[in-house]
Amino acid sequence: MGKRVALVLAGCGVFDGSEIHEASAALVHLSRGGAEVTLPGQRGWTG
Repeated sequence: MGKRVALVLAGCGVFDGSEIHEASAALVHLSRGGAEVTLPGQRGWTG
């Protein structure tokens, strides 16, 4: 099992990390780095 991390998005859009392409890229790189990526609403998510 990979490390559990939290990705907190805060902002209002482009170039601040909360835009959809930036956020999804961050999740992809975390996953490739071995992190356990789980989103709210997915099976096994406990918040």
